[in-house]
Amino acid sequence: MKTSRTLLVGLALVLLGAAFGAGWYFGQRNGRMSGFSAGVRYGEVQASKKAPIPVRDREHPAALLAETKAFSDLPLQGDEVGALARLTNLSITPCRKGAKRGMSLASSLLDTEEDCPQALSQTRLALAVLRTYGGGVDATAETRAEAIEEAVAVLRVERRQPVPTESHRPVRGNADAAVTLTVFSDFQCPYCVRGEAAVQEFLQDHGDRVRVVSRHLPLTRIHPAAFPAAVATEAAAEQGKYWEMHDALFALGPKPLGKAIDRDDPLPAVGAMPFEEQATAIGLDIGAYRESMRSLEIQQRVQDDMDLARSLGVGGTPAFFFNGREVTERRSAKLFEKLLSKAEAEAEWRFSWGLEPPPKGAEAPAGIAEPEGAAPPSDSVAP
Repeated sequence: MKTSRTLLVGLALVLLGAAFGAGWYFGQRNGRMSGFSAGVRYGEVQASKKAPIPVRDREHPAALLAETKAFSDLPLQGDEVGALARLTNLSITPCRKGAKRGMSLASSLLDTEEDCPQALSQTRLALAVLRTYGGGVDATAETRAEAIEEAVAVLRVERRQPVPTESHRPVRGNADAAVTLTVFSDFQCPYCVRGEAAVQEFLQDHGDRVRVVSRHLPLTRIHPAAFPAAVATEAAAEQGKYWEMHDALFALGPKPLGKAIDRDDPLPAVGAMPFEEQATAIGLDIGAYRESMRSLEIQQRVQDDMDLARSLGVGGTPAFFFNGREVTERRSAKLFEKLLSKAEAEAEWRFSWGLEPPPKGAEAPAGIAEPEGAAPPSDSVAP
């Protein structure tokens, strides 16, 4: 009797265990399948949001586009005008308003309603891609059609911004380099401190190949000391000590920087000004420094940089641009080295998807026409 009861209990436990194990197994399997399906659906939704809008207005004639500033600024040779016209007709515009309507890049070049300097920068990129993939001068019809198809794909995801590189801005590195690294910073931003360290490390090995231009983007809503700090560097620039003040403020650090100002009156009308200790340490005339800090003209320099950043779509700091390419990857000296090589190649009208050398047969033209405001050419070419 006891044996039967024991067997029944054992059998019941085995059955319960089996049921539990089966439930766990099939539940886990179903969960994985459901999760996978949900992931697929989510991916499809996100992909549909990012799918390119069909491009309209594809029939603008080459003769009309050749008269635009974007085309006339480029070193177009022979039948490249027609090839570039075809490419810009097929490519989506980088201009914000036009892109929502499916406007082509060609339409943006002819549009008089939306001021969009990005269209000019994107057209320069278009020529580099066209030449790289074999669609330049004297290409066969078949080769050019393939090059245009590749170029359309590139222009959907690659963007180039019209970042000014005028020489009156403070410069480090080689002032005559073909590539300009523009840095938008906020002195009270801890991430900018790290970014500055990466730039300094990068310059140690490659300062002869790049010019670094410093610009301001104080995030005034969260960093009340950032605007006065930016003005302080411009005030120091009046005495030829921009970089000395720039380095001193970054060395001070975000927290001490914030304690150095009066939040209610960051730029007082009389008396001492913020960061006079740093100004004294770098040898500035304090009377002239105070006068410069209160100058509306000098304060406007900072505001101009802020306006430029907004026009480029920059909302946070630090922001880095190699010529017109914004750095979206994790910043490091090693990455900057690779992006420098990529920018140098584009300066010679050679494009690559990644950071590898361009395809065989991609050759730079003998000379180029420089758009107004671009960086000075090197011995060969310039972007």
